[in-house]
Amino acid sequence: GKPKSGKPWKINSKKSTKLDEEHKAALPKVTFEERMKKKQELEEVKKLEKSLMEERANKLKQAREKSEKKKKNKEINQFKSSSFQVIKNTKKMKTMSKKLRSQIAKMPPGMF
Repeated sequence: GKPKSGKPWKINSKKSTKLDEEHKAALPKVTFEERMKKKQELEEVKKLEKSLMEERANKLKQAREKSEKKKKNKEINQFKSSSFQVIKNTKKMKTMSKKLRSQIAKMPPGMF
């Protein structure tokens, strides 16, 4: 039987007509050498694009490293220029208020 929509469930594929064949014949034939030349050009463009992308990535990486180094040096210099007290008796820290204890920063021994 037929489905409710009234449309057949299988649509016959369209067979190629004479017009399609004429249209294909009118298109210019591309020789093997032309295809290879086009392929070579495409590969060269891709290589160039890849090299440009790598160059850009390297520049960004160097800039990032430079800014990180600058930030680190700035932080170290700020610590060096600031005034601080060395707490030799750590038992004093227990008597300090919580606010003061939060302000205390541990520094590496090479700093002083």
